[in-house]
Amino acid sequence: MIPQRLNTYLFIIGAALSFATVNTAYAKSFQSKPKGKVHAALRITSLEGLQFGTIAPHTTLADTVVVDASSDDSSTCGTQVTCLESGDRARFRITGRANMPINVTVTPSITLTNGTGGSMVADNFVLHAAGFGNGSGFIQGSGSIEVGVGATLNIGANQAVGAYTGTFTVTASYQ
Repeated sequence: MIPQRLNTYLFIIGAALSFATVNTAYAKSFQSKPKGKVHAALRITSLEGLQFGTIAPHTTLADTVVVDASSDDSSTCGTQVTCLESGDRARFRITGRANMPINVTVTPSITLTNGTGGSMVADNFVLHAAGFGNGSGFIQGSGSIEVGVGATLNIGANQAVGAYTGTFTVTASYQ
């Protein structure tokens, strides 16, 4: 015969074990196989900087110089300035995964300064690349594409003399 106290302990242990067991008839499991792809990172390399050329301003009238994004050594001077030296588009090479769609953007407007207080605004930045429209296109099968950048330089009347510089940004991203 089992003493009453031991019988009570065995009952408590048995009850605890019955709650601790899991009925495997209700347990289900599922295995998933996650997948992912990593594309080559986009890289932008500057091949040539944007040059507006050498300009002689009018003494009383403002005007512009426009650099064409689609061809080298191609700038157009307004009638109120004299272009002494032709400007040239900027060129960049974008490399990444071949045949992938990308978006390319450029800073819309910048200020160029000459270091002595003179400034001019360059705006209307334009991108040009084979097969691109409105900044969207594909990296070519070779894994790279060359992009030209042109812009308009706004020259003030009697613009201050000096070598003007500024910075603009070209950004590329996969679509």
